[in-house]
Amino acid sequence: MVRKARRLRWRAGQQTALLTNELSVSDGFTTATANRIDLRAALFQLPPRQRATVILRFMEDCSESEVAVIMRCSRGTVKSQASKALKKLQLILDDREGESNS
Repeated sequence: MVRKARRLRWRAGQQTALLTNELSVSDGFTTATANRIDLRAALFQLPPRQRATVILRFMEDCSESEVAVIMRCSRGTVKSQASKALKKLQLILDDREGESNS
């Protein structure tokens, strides 16, 4: 069964600026909340197809086949986009962690 894709619009401009390191654990946020904020900000930095792949695969829990149908591409493209996105997310989040430790 293939789920109908929800149209998600991601705006990098103002929303990303609100999710920067201005909010920290010391402001009353838990570590989990701070991590979610960092992840969301990192997702905004991905290209649209990579972001869609990550959201559908790992947040909406769609299979590779379902994502391929929704995005109108092959399973191989889904795998490739997911791999590239996860590598880029890791780099972005590592950089953010390095900045917060400085």
